[in-house]
Amino acid sequence: MKVVGVLRPSDGVRILLVCLLIASALYLGSVRRNHVPQNATRVVSRMRRFSLRRKPTLDESLHKKYQKMFRMFERMHPHSKRAWRTHPGRTKYRILETTFECKSGDLGHVRGVFWSVIARRKERLEVQEEYWTRLHTMGLIREVHLWDVTSGESSGANASRDWIVRKSKEHNFVKRKGAKTEGERDVFLKFFEYYARKLGRHDIVLKVDEDVFWLNTTELPCFMKYVHDQKHHLVVSANTMNSKQLGHFGLPPGKQTRTLQHNDPNKAKDLEEHFPSNKSRSWIVQCFGRCHTNFLGFNYRTVKEGYEIVKYVHNHPTRFVGTSGETALTTFANGELNRTHVLYMKMVAER
Repeated sequence: MKVVGVLRPSDGVRILLVCLLIASALYLGSVRRNHVPQNATRVVSRMRRFSLRRKPTLDESLHKKYQKMFRMFERMHPHSKRAWRTHPGRTKYRILETTFECKSGDLGHVRGVFWSVIARRKERLEVQEEYWTRLHTMGLIREVHLWDVTSGESSGANASRDWIVRKSKEHNFVKRKGAKTEGERDVFLKFFEYYARKLGRHDIVLKVDEDVFWLNTTELPCFMKYVHDQKHHLVVSANTMNSKQLGHFGLPPGKQTRTLQHNDPNKAKDLEEHFPSNKSRSWIVQCFGRCHTNFLGFNYRTVKEGYEIVKYVHNHPTRFVGTSGETALTTFANGELNRTHVLYMKMVAER
């Protein structure tokens, strides 16, 4: 009988050695793949935590920033029952910028402009209606928001309320906003709360008093552009020309007293002759103290800042007795929080 392929003892040893070599090679390879130095594990864990950490939104970062400012203010004024008072003294001004330039009609990156009026009296709103229609036709404003704060059942209140409703139906760009409130402080709170959510990154809102009856419309696009582009000031105001100091900055020699009387459109001819052709410098003037709030501009960021300030004042009525929303944005903000209020001098809005 013939035997084929007999396995010798030496062959078995060789096969065992080959298997051991293969197994050791596989083991060493797996160890090398899974081995990470101790320092590297710490770095990887930190990177994982950082990647999972959500970046705070602008609202959250501003809220955190202003909470620190409010805590500092409370440490400086520790007695919670003592009401905060405005600092005595006159409103002062100083020239802040003299180099801002803008081509006529240049809106820059501004995409949407909301014209917002706290509406009470029909007679004064009728004067502004001409500006709304003209500016909307020119493509300078997207919507007009009339915050209806008429109260009572008097004939004047009912007429104003009916006029606001009628205009919101007559013009598709005019929107009636119900702001049934108990005081001026609540109006400002609702105003800033609404626009802090409404505005897009390239939108601005203009808060205009109902008794503003004359505007330098040739300079309005540059004013809007400055409101959108600036990053350092809380409030940008138009020049309402209601002080001799501002008259000195804005009017030529010989016209350095207040040109107009209150709420009289017939007195605007002098301004119409001067400002549309005025080639003087576009000064940016900083205001200290109780500043003008008749024609204000806020961008995507500053309207959120305004909301934080007005909300804080509204939530502490005992500390801010008699402090209106306008005072919170001016005297309190620039006196206690170091948030500046500036006037765009060439943009004239008379009342």
